[in-house]
Amino acid sequence: SGPGVALKTEALGLAVMVELPVVVVHVQRGGPATGLPTKTEQADLFQAMFGRNGEAPIPIVAPSTPGDCFYAAYEAARVALKYMTPVFVLSDGYLANGSEPWAIPHVEDLPEIPVNFTTEKPDGEHFHPYARDPETLARLWAIPGTPGLEHRIGGLEKEDITGNVSYDPDNHHHMVKLRAEKVQRIARELPPTEVFGPEAGDLLILGWGSTFGACRAAAERLQGKDFAISHVHLRWIHPFPQDLGDILSRFKKVLIPEINSGQLLHLIRAEYLIDARGLNLVRGRPIRARDVVNAIQELLG
Repeated sequence: SGPGVALKTEALGLAVMVELPVVVVHVQRGGPATGLPTKTEQADLFQAMFGRNGEAPIPIVAPSTPGDCFYAAYEAARVALKYMTPVFVLSDGYLANGSEPWAIPHVEDLPEIPVNFTTEKPDGEHFHPYARDPETLARLWAIPGTPGLEHRIGGLEKEDITGNVSYDPDNHHHMVKLRAEKVQRIARELPPTEVFGPEAGDLLILGWGSTFGACRAAAERLQGKDFAISHVHLRWIHPFPQDLGDILSRFKKVLIPEINSGQLLHLIRAEYLIDARGLNLVRGRPIRARDVVNAIQELLG
């Protein structure tokens, strides 16, 4: 939960700097401090996005149902290994304490998660731990102690390619941009965003995490009535899907229900410059479908 992640902030920054695959399962609960330790909340999105010193971007995937937690964690592990980065699985207490019928998948039906260790250095060359895959920008990964692949890692800034300690200002700027670009490239492989309802209309409900059931139920209740209502539920919050901006532009109004004071709302407004509205209830309880319905009816008159 949030206090545990706070204690691991320095370690997460180190994981970003050394570019190692780590999956952090963050189950949000009421805060701050001890707060409401047995109640649900979605107020740690900013902590996951920005809660480290320096420019330290970390991908964030948010499951939407208890059963989806398995697949979100699996996806996080795949992305962490493919892109050589820590990844947050941002869940919350409502999902963690919830349950649903769930068919245990067969291992052979799950997508493969390849692990690519570097085992040999190029002929006549030194091993360069920060040489990168041209598509993903993931750095090379060698098991410590592999003969001929000895190298240093640590929290000091790395020289591009060699991984040597570097205080060069241009190199630091380059590495900051490179680490951010690596996270953004994850969006290239995200599937098209599902729009439940009309592709364009009067209002879009934009949700994330455990508000899925309330958002979807509200959309179902109001569809086919006086207004065109649709629902999009974000799985990836960092990076955003590449098609999200286009989807948002097709709706007259956007409502974002969250169990916080408007954290996704701030991110959406900043990224897409739209006048999205928030439904923000921080009561230690899940948002209800009728809360979303009432907010929509108030917005649309």
